Amino acid sequence: MKKHYIWIAAGQLGNQLFQYQAALHFSKNNRLICVGATMFRYFKPQHNHIKLPFLREKMEALVQFLAKKKWISVLTPDRVPSNVSSESSEGKTYTLFPGKWSEITHLKGYFQHSDFLEPKPQFKDSILKQAQTLLAFLPQNLPKIFIHYREGDYKEWSILGHSGTVLSQSYYVQSIQLMKEKFPDATYVILSDQKKVQTPWMSLLDRVVFLHHSPGVDMAIMSLCNHAILSASSFSWWGAALMSTPQKFVIGPQYWLGFKSNEWFPDSIKNDDWIHFIPINETES
Repeated sequence: MKKHYIWIAAGQLGNQLFQYQAALHFSKNNRLICVGATMFRYFKPQHNHIKLPFLREKMEALVQFLAKKKWISVLTPDRVPSNVSSESSEGKTYTLFPGKWSEITHLKGYFQHSDFLEPKPQFKDSILKQAQTLLAFLPQNLPKIFIHYREGDYKEWSILGHSGTVLSQSYYVQSIQLMKEKFPDATYVILSDQKKVQTPWMSLLDRVVFLHHSPGVDMAIMSLCNHAILSASSFSWWGAALMSTPQKFVIGPQYWLGFKSNEWFPDSIKNDDWIHFIPINETES
């Protein structure tokens, strides 16, 4: 008998990609039920899943009720007591709370870990074509470096007791200077959650273009670049992870979202050795 795995999407595109990749890994050839996932607007499903895009709140309430009653199992990456059974993947332990109906498992959590990067998600052809068209006017023989600037909800978002996760000017200045030393002829592509970006570090850039489209097209644009300067965002993490350049150079903030506390958040990000992490001047953040 096939098992059933239930994934209720949480967060935006970057977070959903982490969750979906984990859901694929754990469900394997069993049935995966995807609830409330918007990522399929931009990415191809890798299997014939059951997709319930409009029933998120009702399904979440039902699943939480069944889990509370311990009728269904729950698999989570969260830290839990050692007396609970666990399941391992690539050296990382995930905790399984068994339920009476062992054939049904709720995948709960963000699963922000590069364990699940392969096989990589695939953009829909129409999304990739839009991105290619938008970049077609740039010099094709010169490297393209994307810079992701996230503001919006990051102005007030509190992490580890500190409010605000917008990265400092000095982070972008230091990152741009490093990129200019390595790739003096590069063109820079700025992408953001904001429709307009006006910030002092932009004056350092000679060849630069600002693009702002749908989340899927913006991430596809990132994937077509050669190198990257990341915000502390799962969105730009995936944009860089999906780049195909063999020797890509990727810069990210040390401690990621926990830079104001000098503590990695999420903790798993520190293991991504393909990212060159640089420190943040917290007094400017």
